Amino acid sequence: MSTNFDSSTPLAYTGLNTQVNPQTIAVNRAPTTNDWQSFYPGDLWRDTSVTPPVTYLLRSVAGNIGNWVALGGGVTYPITVPLGGTNNTSFTPFAPITGGTTATGTLQSADSGLANVGWVLTSTGASSLPTWQAGGSGGVSSITGDSGTVAGAIDLYANTGTANCGSSVSFTAASGTEIDLFLSDSNGNTLLGYACGNKTASGTYNTGIGAECFQALSSGSGNCAGGADSCGGVTTGIVNTAWGTNALASGNGSYNIALGYRVGINYEGTESSNIVISSAGVLGESNVIRVGTQGSGNGQQNSCYIAGIATVPTSNSQFVTIDTTTGQLGSTTVVPGAGITSINRKVVDYSMSPYSYTPTAGALFADIEIVGGGGGGGGAAAATGQLSNGGGGGAGGYSKYLFVSPTAQTVTIGAKGAGGVGVLGNGGDGGSTTFGSILTATGGLGGLGSNLATGNETYGGYGGAGSGGNVNLNGDAGGDGFGFYATSSNYFVLSGTGGSSFYGSGGTNNASNGTISSITTNGENAFVYGSGGSGGLTANSSTPANGGTGSDGVCIITEYIS
Repeated sequence: MSTNFDSSTPLAYTGLNTQVNPQTIAVNRAPTTNDWQSFYPGDLWRDTSVTPPVTYLLRSVAGNIGNWVALGGGVTYPITVPLGGTNNTSFTPFAPITGGTTATGTLQSADSGLANVGWVLTSTGASSLPTWQAGGSGGVSSITGDSGTVAGAIDLYANTGTANCGSSVSFTAASGTEIDLFLSDSNGNTLLGYACGNKTASGTYNTGIGAECFQALSSGSGNCAGGADSCGGVTTGIVNTAWGTNALASGNGSYNIALGYRVGINYEGTESSNIVISSAGVLGESNVIRVGTQGSGNGQQNSCYIAGIATVPTSNSQFVTIDTTTGQLGSTTVVPGAGITSINRKVVDYSMSPYSYTPTAGALFADIEIVGGGGGGGGAAAATGQLSNGGGGGAGGYSKYLFVSPTAQTVTIGAKGAGGVGVLGNGGDGGSTTFGSILTATGGLGGLGSNLATGNETYGGYGGAGSGGNVNLNGDAGGDGFGFYATSSNYFVLSGTGGSSFYGSGGTNNASNGTISSITTNGENAFVYGSGGSGGLTANSSTPANGGTGSDGVCIITEYIS
């Protein structure tokens, strides 16, 4: 008799291929294996000898033996576990259902402690029901947002449970609902970020913040890194400090300090004891300080200002030198008189300009001094019953430079400013003096010319400025002219004084009062390098006055020769 499944026949759900519609009989006993004749698989036998009655299903017939199966469902309650039931008629609401005490035993409710909010279901062993217990015995009870309770310690592992460096953090209870978060592993390493550190590192007390930093770390210790891929190549190196994306990304040196984006990126070996700030460094170097990268592009510098150096005296002083090709700083010892066999002084005046300076053979260094041309004084108008007074010309600026190992330069001397002529005649400006592209001293401005008045003030010219040297000074401004007029015997008039340069005074001013009924005085010409001429003046006069001329600039070169 076939027992293949056929969904088109009755009782196909039982897996039987019944040939006729099933029949049901009621008998006052249970069927036996011999009760198979006149029955087909799928027929039902209802045993009425028990209360409630039990129904059996003829499952199959093989070798004249009937296989009757007690259904139970719908007949015997509760349904037993072997028949797919729970052998229970009710459970505790909201309680989990667990297995029985045996493989076929009655299912049970795990409801001990269920009413306690926040408790967790906890195993009590293989031979008893799990119970609901407070979190204190099992770790976290609850953590919501920034608050919660915890007992004991909780280890949170990244990647694998055996990971070491950068792999674990822990919460440890302090008191009440307060917990401490520990981010260091058992070796004292604190590494935070995607792929930061690795699970095989044995080094101690490394600190890294950023994705992929310390990826290759093995026994290296005491390193600090911040930024993606910083210290990415360090394996055994120690006591490196790197801050910035890709800082010390490739090298495996020690005792380096690197600050900035891709700083020390050229280090690919064991370069050590370097300090690099905004510099890629040079392959193979050690014990080097590099600050900045020459240029005007992104991440480059073309000017340098350092406070706390100028005007500060030092002991055991030396002159600082610089290699203009590499930017390397150095120093040279200069002892007064030591190694110097002669001193050569050259004065380059306006008549020699432009002048090609060629250092004397053996010149160790040279003092270079320059001053710009002085401005001319202003002129003065003239008329009966009135006065006029021109302003003084400004002096040229000054600059001084210690030129170590001097090289050839072109020298240009600033010309003097002409005096102003008569009515409103402004004095001429002095010219600039230059020493190559190293030093510049601009000329003083001319004083203003004066018109007629019974009382006035006429301004002097501004002084020039020095730049590029170790010492840079502004020239003095020219003096202002001043006066008032009442009568030919009651007046006062004063012309502007010429500005003083570094080398001395400018043209002297003139003055007059009512002791002279009529006066015309031209300004005084300057006679010291770079100084300004004074202004002219008149009072109750028909003859105008001119301003004094300024003085030419100069360059003085003092060489110290071995």
